[in-house]
Amino acid sequence: MNTQLLIDTARTMVDDDKGLLAMDESHPTCNKRFAKLGIPHTGEVRRVYRELIITTSAFTRRGRSFGGKQTMTQSDPVHEE
Repeated sequence: MNTQLLIDTARTMVDDDKGLLAMDESHPTCNKRFAKLGIPHTGEVRRVYRELIITTSAFTRRGRSFGGKQTMTQSDPVHEE
Protein backbone atom coordinates (compact mmCIF):
# COMPACT_ATOMS: atom_id res chain seq x y z
CA MET A 1 0.00 0.00 0.00
CA ASN A 2 1.25 3.47 -0.85
CA THR A 3 0.79 5.26 2.47
CA GLN A 4 1.65 8.69 1.11
CA LEU A 5 -0.94 8.33 -1.66
CA LEU A 6 -3.54 7.38 0.94
CA ILE A 7 -2.66 10.41 3.07
CA ASP A 8 -2.73 12.74 0.06
CA THR A 9 -6.09 11.37 -1.08
CA ALA A 10 -7.62 11.77 2.39
CA ARG A 11 -6.36 15.35 2.63
CA THR A 12 -7.76 16.18 -0.81
CA MET A 13 -11.16 14.78 0.16
CA VAL A 14 -11.45 17.15 3.13
CA ASP A 15 -9.59 20.13 1.68
CA ASP A 16 -11.34 23.54 1.71
CA ASP A 17 -13.60 22.52 4.62
CA LYS A 18 -15.10 19.65 2.66
CA GLY A 19 -16.15 16.51 4.45
CA LEU A 20 -17.32 12.99 3.79
CA LEU A 21 -21.01 12.18 3.46
CA ALA A 22 -22.08 8.84 4.91
CA MET A 23 -24.90 7.47 2.78
CA ASP A 24 -24.57 3.87 3.89
CA GLU A 25 -28.12 3.30 5.07
CA SER A 26 -29.21 -0.27 4.27
CA HIS A 27 -32.32 -0.97 2.21
CA PRO A 28 -34.27 -2.33 5.23
CA THR A 29 -33.44 0.77 7.29
CA CYS A 30 -34.31 3.10 4.43
CA ASN A 31 -37.54 1.19 3.77
CA LYS A 32 -38.57 1.54 7.44
CA ARG A 33 -38.00 5.29 7.20
CA PHE A 34 -40.01 5.47 3.98
CA ALA A 35 -42.82 3.27 5.35
CA LYS A 36 -43.44 5.74 8.19
CA LEU A 37 -43.95 8.45 5.56
CA GLY A 38 -45.95 6.33 3.09
CA ILE A 39 -43.15 6.42 0.49
CA PRO A 40 -42.84 3.42 -1.88
CA HIS A 41 -39.93 1.01 -1.25
CA THR A 42 -38.32 0.92 -4.68
CA GLY A 43 -34.78 1.19 -5.93
CA GLU A 44 -35.71 4.21 -7.99
CA VAL A 45 -37.14 6.07 -4.98
CA ARG A 46 -34.02 5.30 -2.92
CA ARG A 47 -31.83 6.57 -5.80
CA VAL A 48 -33.83 9.80 -6.06
CA TYR A 49 -33.64 10.21 -2.26
CA ARG A 50 -29.83 9.91 -2.28
CA GLU A 51 -29.58 12.25 -5.27
CA LEU A 52 -31.76 14.80 -3.49
CA ILE A 53 -29.46 14.74 -0.48
CA ILE A 54 -26.36 15.57 -2.50
CA THR A 55 -27.92 18.10 -4.88
CA THR A 56 -30.20 20.11 -2.61
CA SER A 57 -29.66 23.84 -3.03
CA ALA A 58 -29.89 24.42 0.73
CA PHE A 59 -26.74 22.33 1.09
CA THR A 60 -24.80 23.86 -1.78
CA ARG A 61 -26.09 27.42 -1.25
CA ARG A 62 -24.30 27.57 2.08
CA GLY A 63 -21.05 26.86 0.30
CA ARG A 64 -20.84 23.39 1.74
CA SER A 65 -19.54 20.56 -0.27
CA PHE A 66 -18.10 17.15 0.30
CA GLY A 67 -15.09 15.39 -1.08
CA GLY A 68 -16.54 11.90 -1.09
CA LYS A 69 -19.44 9.71 -0.10
CA GLN A 70 -19.66 6.42 1.69
CA THR A 71 -22.27 3.95 0.51
CA MET A 72 -23.05 0.31 1.10
CA THR A 73 -22.60 -1.90 -1.95
CA GLN A 74 -26.37 -2.44 -2.07
CA SER A 75 -26.90 1.35 -2.01
CA ASP A 76 -24.58 1.97 -4.93
CA PRO A 77 -26.59 2.78 -8.09
CA VAL A 78 -24.73 0.03 -9.94
CA HIS A 79 -26.09 -2.56 -7.48
CA GLU A 80 -29.55 -1.05 -7.01
CA GLU A 81 -32.62 -3.17 -7.73
